[in-house]
Amino acid sequence: CCGTGALARVLARRGANVTAIDRAPMIDLARSRTPSHLGIDYRVGDLQWLSPRGFDVAIAVSGLHELADSLARIAAAVRPGGRIVIVDRAGPWWSALSEIRRVVDRSLPGAVVRRHLGWRYSARWTRPV
Repeated sequence: CCGTGALARVLARRGANVTAIDRAPMIDLARSRTPSHLGIDYRVGDLQWLSPRGFDVAIAVSGLHELADSLARIAAAVRPGGRIVIVDRAGPWWSALSEIRRVVDRSLPGAVVRRHLGWRYSARWTRPV
């Protein structure tokens, strides 16, 4: 769920090798907004059928409500010692932070889930070595 690619561009400008995944309409928009010299690898796809591997970090912004069923796949995508970072907004799809913790913990045991201002929350998980 790279969306318009804003975070992907920030990370690439800071020297990261970035693979950004989303569905076709968003990838097209992200590509159109990204200078080619940043070298971002945009991929059209859905984590329900993609099986990426070997990432140092996987980041999901405003996407857990769409990715809850894919958390185990995302966990498998990061290398041992790699990290998953989720930042989202609790909304009508989540009734309480306890539900978010339950959903995250099902696939990412030991993840740290925190509440932030403005109905936001974050989850961090490191894949065991």
